[in-house]
Amino acid sequence: MSIRAFLLNKGFNPKFKGFDCIEKGIELISEDRKYLRNISKVLYPKISEELQIKYHNIDRNIRNCVKASGMKITCAQLFAILEIEYSALGDK
Repeated sequence: MSIRAFLLNKGFNPKFKGFDCIEKGIELISEDRKYLRNISKVLYPKISEELQIKYHNIDRNIRNCVKASGMKITCAQLFAILEIEYSALGDK
Protein backbone atom coordinates (compact mmCIF):
# COMPACT_ATOMS: atom_id res chain seq x y z
CA MET A 1 0.00 0.00 0.00
CA SER A 2 1.33 3.42 -0.90
CA ILE A 3 1.65 6.12 1.75
CA ARG A 4 -0.97 8.12 -0.14
CA ALA A 5 -3.47 5.24 -0.08
CA PHE A 6 -2.65 4.66 3.58
CA LEU A 7 -3.43 8.31 4.45
CA LEU A 8 -6.64 8.29 2.42
CA ASN A 9 -7.68 5.15 4.29
CA LYS A 10 -7.02 6.99 7.59
CA GLY A 11 -9.40 9.79 6.57
CA PHE A 12 -6.95 12.47 5.46
CA ASN A 13 -8.09 14.68 2.61
CA PRO A 14 -5.59 15.46 -0.18
CA LYS A 15 -7.22 18.84 -0.83
CA PHE A 16 -5.34 20.18 2.20
CA LYS A 17 -1.75 21.36 1.70
CA GLY A 18 -0.78 19.46 4.83
CA PHE A 19 -1.60 16.15 3.15
CA ASP A 20 1.54 16.32 0.99
CA CYS A 21 3.60 17.36 4.02
CA ILE A 22 2.35 14.39 6.04
CA GLU A 23 2.96 12.05 3.11
CA LYS A 24 6.53 13.31 2.66
CA GLY A 25 7.11 13.21 6.42
CA ILE A 26 6.12 9.56 6.68
CA GLU A 27 8.31 8.74 3.67
CA LEU A 28 11.31 10.44 5.28
CA ILE A 29 10.72 8.87 8.70
CA SER A 30 10.37 5.44 7.08
CA GLU A 31 13.80 5.94 5.53
CA ASP A 32 15.45 7.30 8.69
CA ARG A 33 13.83 7.37 12.13
CA LYS A 34 16.15 10.22 13.24
CA TYR A 35 13.51 12.58 11.90
CA LEU A 36 11.20 11.59 14.77
CA ARG A 37 13.65 12.95 17.36
CA ASN A 38 13.02 16.59 16.55
CA ILE A 39 10.14 17.12 14.19
CA SER A 40 10.31 20.91 13.89
CA LYS A 41 14.09 21.28 13.61
CA VAL A 42 14.98 18.21 11.55
CA LEU A 43 11.90 16.92 9.70
CA TYR A 44 10.19 20.19 8.74
CA PRO A 45 13.29 21.71 7.07
CA LYS A 46 13.68 18.55 4.98
CA ILE A 47 9.99 18.60 3.99
CA SER A 48 10.37 22.31 3.15
CA GLU A 49 13.35 21.59 0.94
CA GLU A 50 11.81 18.65 -0.89
CA LEU A 51 8.33 20.13 -1.43
CA GLN A 52 9.53 23.71 -1.86
CA ILE A 53 7.13 25.00 0.78
CA LYS A 54 8.05 27.75 3.21
CA TYR A 55 9.26 26.20 6.45
CA HIS A 56 6.97 28.24 8.68
CA ASN A 57 3.85 27.05 6.81
CA ILE A 58 4.46 23.33 7.25
CA ASP A 59 3.26 22.94 10.84
CA ARG A 60 0.12 25.01 10.21
CA ASN A 61 -0.69 23.06 7.03
CA ILE A 62 -0.29 19.74 8.83
CA ARG A 63 -2.41 20.88 11.80
CA ASN A 64 -5.21 21.98 9.44
CA CYS A 65 -5.16 18.62 7.66
CA VAL A 66 -5.15 16.74 10.99
CA LYS A 67 -8.01 18.85 12.34
CA ALA A 68 -10.08 18.21 9.20
CA SER A 69 -9.53 14.47 9.60
CA GLY A 70 -11.09 14.60 13.06
CA MET A 71 -7.95 13.58 14.94
CA LYS A 72 -7.07 15.46 18.11
CA ILE A 73 -3.34 14.88 18.36
CA THR A 74 -0.14 16.86 17.96
CA CYS A 75 2.00 16.71 14.83
CA ALA A 76 4.70 14.74 16.66
CA GLN A 77 2.16 12.18 17.85
CA LEU A 78 0.71 12.00 14.35
CA PHE A 79 4.02 11.15 12.71
CA ALA A 80 4.94 8.60 15.38
CA ILE A 81 1.59 6.81 15.16
CA LEU A 82 1.32 6.85 11.37
CA GLU A 83 4.91 5.75 10.82
CA ILE A 84 4.45 2.79 13.17
CA GLU A 85 1.17 1.79 11.55
CA TYR A 86 2.53 2.22 8.02
CA SER A 87 5.76 0.30 8.69
CA ALA A 88 3.72 -2.50 10.29
CA LEU A 89 2.10 -3.04 6.89
CA GLY A 90 5.53 -4.07 5.62
CA ASP A 91 4.94 -2.71 2.12
CA LYS A 92 6.86 0.51 1.55
